Amino acid sequence: MSWIRVFNINVLLISLVILIMELIYGGWLFPEQTNNCSYLLCSENIKYESKFTGKTSYTKDKFGLRNRNKINSDIDLLVIGGSTSDQRYVDNNKTWDHLLQEMFKRDGTNIDIVNAGIDGQSTVGHIWNFKEWFPNIPNFSPKYILFYVGINDIPPLENWATYDNIVDRSWKHAVKLNSFLYKIYREFNHVSNNFLSKKANVGHGVNSLDLNYIDKFNYEKNNWELYKELLVKNKLIVNLDSLVKLTRELGSEPIFVTQKTARWILKDNVIFGSGSDLGADYRFRGSVFKMSNSDIGYAEKIVSDSIIEFCNSNNLHCINGFNKFEFNKYNTYDLLHTNPQGSIEISKKLYPELKKLF
Repeated sequence: MSWIRVFNINVLLISLVILIMELIYGGWLFPEQTNNCSYLLCSENIKYESKFTGKTSYTKDKFGLRNRNKINSDIDLLVIGGSTSDQRYVDNNKTWDHLLQEMFKRDGTNIDIVNAGIDGQSTVGHIWNFKEWFPNIPNFSPKYILFYVGINDIPPLENWATYDNIVDRSWKHAVKLNSFLYKIYREFNHVSNNFLSKKANVGHGVNSLDLNYIDKFNYEKNNWELYKELLVKNKLIVNLDSLVKLTRELGSEPIFVTQKTARWILKDNVIFGSGSDLGADYRFRGSVFKMSNSDIGYAEKIVSDSIIEFCNSNNLHCINGFNKFEFNKYNTYDLLHTNPQGSIEISKKLYPELKKLF
């Protein structure tokens, strides 16, 4: 028997073994065995290290929930949002949701506040959660669901395809989702990475702060009435209405908290954004919007006011974070995402409002 034939037989046998393992242990035939870690909706314990937030731990349970302490009891308050809720590079014990829980505990109220934030999600992704994520969590019926929303719905886009969990039909995604071998690779990579802390590029792409607020707002640059029509009325408000219905179908009550960033400041009642006035062009439903940081600042108020109006019109619990929060270079690490000082700012402003509900 030639060595070529031996080699071919071995390759065939190994391939057959791999195929059998994939069919038995992968998710190709058994959906319950899929790898739900594409968006960290699984057990995680990652160590990060950065000059912005120091050494931190980012931990999730097997259902993808962070800071869940009472596994077998009902969740009192579930936090949903994007990266400002997920707080990937803030330690478990220093996130604003954990600090809130500690405030309640000090006042004699023992409630379970759980974090379901996903990095980058907008309200489009939050709707996805109710349809594709939460139904997989047993006995899942939080008393309240707090939506910390606004800033990820500002850019004129249909969705953040990378983050809003829009169905990916590529073969690469299929392999990551269903392959048993990929699951083993991922587990090995997870273990090896945690021998040493990951060096976190925590700035979400903006690690060098430009604190020169020279981008003066120009109202004429964009058609803001069209923005309100397309982005707010026809998209954001529609999504908020869906979130209210989905929340109540779970037997929960929604709470909406609006957002604010430090990407802009007010000088003599004029908005000045950090950096230049170049920004980025967004094409949305046949229109073009040019969004620099000063435009972002103006849009933040539009979105916040619209959410508050929606809440008032529907008799919902709502907290105007845009008016309450004070963010700056000291309590954020990129003018958008909060560090531990920012967690304190959020928790101390939310606590008096949430205390009324418990």
